[in-house]
Amino acid sequence: MATVRQYDGDNAIERWRHCDDTTATVRYDYRIVAPMAEERLQEFYDEISEDLTRCVQFWLTHSQDDKYGPGRCGWAGFLMKFAKDASTGRCYLILTRDGKSIKMQRTIFSECFYTMAMSEMAKATKQELYKTEAIQMMDRLIHWVREDDTDIRQGRPPLAGEARSESLAVPMMLLCVTHELQTLDPSLCARYRDIQEWSVQKALSHVQREGTVILENVSTSGTELPGSLGRLMIPGHAIEAGWFLLRYAKQNGQDELAQKAIDQFMNGPFARGWDDECGGLYYFLDADRYSPVQLEWNMKMWWVHTETMVAFLMAYQHTRDGDHLHTFARVYDYCCSKVNNFVI
Repeated sequence: MATVRQYDGDNAIERWRHCDDTTATVRYDYRIVAPMAEERLQEFYDEISEDLTRCVQFWLTHSQDDKYGPGRCGWAGFLMKFAKDASTGRCYLILTRDGKSIKMQRTIFSECFYTMAMSEMAKATKQELYKTEAIQMMDRLIHWVREDDTDIRQGRPPLAGEARSESLAVPMMLLCVTHELQTLDPSLCARYRDIQEWSVQKALSHVQREGTVILENVSTSGTELPGSLGRLMIPGHAIEAGWFLLRYAKQNGQDELAQKAIDQFMNGPFARGWDDECGGLYYFLDADRYSPVQLEWNMKMWWVHTETMVAFLMAYQHTRDGDHLHTFARVYDYCCSKVNNFVI
């Protein structure tokens, strides 16, 4: 059965329903519902804290591997020894149990997460070798993205008819990773200021069609690409990029950028991506409302919803606009009703 909440006000009753497979759409009145979300702040805090405690306790209890290793917490040395290609410094995506390489992707994301892992290890252990490792990998990332991507392409030259494109994922990840390094050592702010500003401008180039859509891929000159590749939208990615941009804007006093982050990267993709009938955010969308080519386009992925909750909490914290907190509440309630497993 669907969960129903009713709100009374101004002689109106609004029904807020978690849709099951058969129920129909529900109309929302933000003037009525937004104040109700603010009254639930303590509820959100308590329930999320309880979930976090359960989750951490689960891994403390069950993550120790007596046969093959001491759990995830002990793998920094393993990664430093085996995860990188000796000739290029690039990171493998998959290794065997004893450190033999299986797969390397033509993207920068393994290296990004490697950098974040080393940064966090440096924070936790105060050991300089992890900090040095993180900074060195970040230097390589900047080189590959801005100067020479030969190592990323693994020697594969661009094909003659291939449309060169730029993905939103690259600048948003660089913005994220450099922020993590700055929290490790604030003196690194000046070192990464240029790449951060570059990343912001590259992310903004994905705002297309007079600010109405965030396209996942654009041309190298920042224009819309033809075909399904150019029309692709990933609401979760856009919203995630939005809170990266908002955090950067707040730290640097850029009010206009903060508003763009909320209006164009959060509100717009959420409005397009939310399933009004059954709740949840779609994985992929087509800007012209064709069926996306990705077969999994209508799946409701967990990471999309967690990023959305973070984004709209940040937007509420920044603006104190109750509508943002109400959006958080919609996503939170959807997640609790669909994917939260209380049995451990």
